[in-house]
Amino acid sequence: MSQYQTISRKYRPSRFSEVSGQEAIVRTLKNAVKQDRVGHAYLFTGCRGTGKTTLSRLFAKLLNCAKLTDDLEPCNACTSCKEIAAGSSLDVIEIDGASNRGIDDVRNLNETVKYATFAGKYKIYIIDEVHMLTKEAFNALLKTLEEPPANVKFFFATTEAHKILPTILSRCQRFDLTRLSLEQIEEKLSTIAGEKAIEISPEALKLIARLGDGSMRDSESFFEQVTCYQPSPITLEQTQEALGIFSYDIFFRLDTAYKEGDLPFAFELAKEIFTRGKETSHFLESLLEHYRTILLTQISPNDRHLQHLSPDEINGYRAAYQIYTKEMALYLIGYLSNILFSPNKIPFRRLHIETILIHIIQSASRTSLTQIVHDLNQLKEGAPITPNPVSTPPIAEKAPTPAPAPPAAALPKPAPAAELPKPTPDPAAEVVSKPQPAPPTEAIPKPAAPTLPGKRVPTEVAQTEVVPHESIEPMETPPLPSAVQTDMLDKPAQEAPVSETPACAEGEERDPKDFTLDPAIQLENTLRFAAVELNGRLTI
Repeated sequence: MSQYQTISRKYRPSRFSEVSGQEAIVRTLKNAVKQDRVGHAYLFTGCRGTGKTTLSRLFAKLLNCAKLTDDLEPCNACTSCKEIAAGSSLDVIEIDGASNRGIDDVRNLNETVKYATFAGKYKIYIIDEVHMLTKEAFNALLKTLEEPPANVKFFFATTEAHKILPTILSRCQRFDLTRLSLEQIEEKLSTIAGEKAIEISPEALKLIARLGDGSMRDSESFFEQVTCYQPSPITLEQTQEALGIFSYDIFFRLDTAYKEGDLPFAFELAKEIFTRGKETSHFLESLLEHYRTILLTQISPNDRHLQHLSPDEINGYRAAYQIYTKEMALYLIGYLSNILFSPNKIPFRRLHIETILIHIIQSASRTSLTQIVHDLNQLKEGAPITPNPVSTPPIAEKAPTPAPAPPAAALPKPAPAAELPKPTPDPAAEVVSKPQPAPPTEAIPKPAAPTLPGKRVPTEVAQTEVVPHESIEPMETPPLPSAVQTDMLDKPAQEAPVSETPACAEGEERDPKDFTLDPAIQLENTLRFAAVELNGRLTI
């Protein structure tokens, strides 16, 4: 039985022409060899699976190959190329920066730099994950890296170039590798499937390429896992089952529950997720990607971002486009992002998922800031509040100039003052109004100032002798006119209150539509609702 080799290793590029997505870097390296301008230190940085180590090995082959082709490609037939491909070359030394990160390891490297090459033209050190070296190790490498022997080259590979000391970066030629596109990954996977005689649907290939997130190695690993799960032909459903991917049907059902306000669906979906053994974080990431796709569908004038989906999934997103507004899609994206990147994780994962789903469904009745600003602008201009169904509110037009008020003659006049009932005279009041002779100071205390109902007036305590209250004749306070009578007597006719609503007969209930709130009251109510909606936050 022959030894099995994984797809990512078996189909690793052996020539520059097989490298995907890094054409600019390949051209630069070839021109450096062609013009004999090869530097002494190169840094390859980028995300995982984009070809950092592969480019380092290919460049080492190119420098030590004994039979270069006309288009500056390694021959892969000479001894040097075979040894580099097998990892047994004495002139190309690969070092793991994570396990050889100390100052003693760098000192040993500095000692071996002085030795001559074994068979090739150059002695090349490939240090993978170089950012793992300690600060002391970097400082020990500085002198050798700045002035190495003429036949020594350093190739560094890392995913976190920001952790490398600036003094090291300044001595290297830096190449930033880009993420691979979906088309490039699909093309490579389709080639592999053709060579291995595996029949797989285009939708399944698109799903695998999307899961790779720009990494060729990750996509090849997913592809190999699917081929082990199901012999050809491989469908989209089988790919989702093999990789544990959530079907888009789950998210479309959530969209329907959001539209109908179906809160029990949140508990049903949470139960389904946990019954199938799905990881909650993966579900939230998939849900975040779902709302991102909805937002792109609303913003983008075409369906280019939906090309990796099946026709049924494309129709599902076109339907979801009608359910959510752009503001709501942005709100849900921010809400899920805060949950995913929150350092405080809730230990009860099922309860956490149920709470999130309930919040998403209930957010259908949430008033957006755009709607609140739209209402405030209408109140500011005196226009009545109207619903704003569109996602982006239109610019409020200037309210028309209100019509002039009707003349005073057209307004209902109040009853003449003569027809109003006069208060009945009270003899006691007349007695109080007449001037009375002042009593002796030593016999009667100073009377308290008359007080009106609801008003407290401070009184002065007399310093003289107080007469018993039985000797004082009680006085009755004359009745005051009612507030309505006083108001109508004091105000002129033109300032009489005018009813803005039609009068109704006695015993008849007034139609609620006849009432019109003052714009200031509407503004205050809207601000109160906004404060409740924002829950004390200035940002959402």
